[in-house]
Amino acid sequence: MGRLVIDAGVGLKWFLEEDNSDKARAVLKWNDEFYVPQLFYLETSAVLTKKVRRRELDRDEATRIHHTLSSFPFDTTPDDILAEQAFDLSLLHHVSMYDAMYIVLAIGIEGRMVTSDKRFCRAMEQVGLGDWVSMVGEY
Repeated sequence: MGRLVIDAGVGLKWFLEEDNSDKARAVLKWNDEFYVPQLFYLETSAVLTKKVRRRELDRDEATRIHHTLSSFPFDTTPDDILAEQAFDLSLLHHVSMYDAMYIVLAIGIEGRMVTSDKRFCRAMEQVGLGDWVSMVGEY
C-alpha cells in the first residue's frame, strides 16, 4: 500500500466507534508505513479532551487512547517543515491549515493522505490534488 499519511480523524477511529471505524482499522492490517505531521498529536488530544468534557468518553479511556497514539510508531514530521507550503496551499485552495498540513506531507513523501472527510476529498479532486488523498477504505 505504501506511505500513508493518517489524519487525526482516522487515527481516532482506530479506537472509537464511529462511522467507518472498521475501515480505519483495516488500514492497520494492510499497511505498516504511517506518517503524520506533529499537529496530529495536538488534534487527537483536543478531540479526546472534548469528548471527556461532553461525557462521551471517560477520562481513563481517553488517557489510554492518548498514550497509545503518542507511542505509536508514526514517522512524524515537525510542523515547521510543512507550515510554509501548507499556508500557500491553504490560501490557494481554500482549505484549512490543518488539512493543508496533511496533504503537503503526503505530497512531500510521495504518499497518500487517508481521511474520512468526504468534502475535503472532493475539494482536492476538484483542484487537481486528488491523487494525494483517499477516503478511508478507498485507497
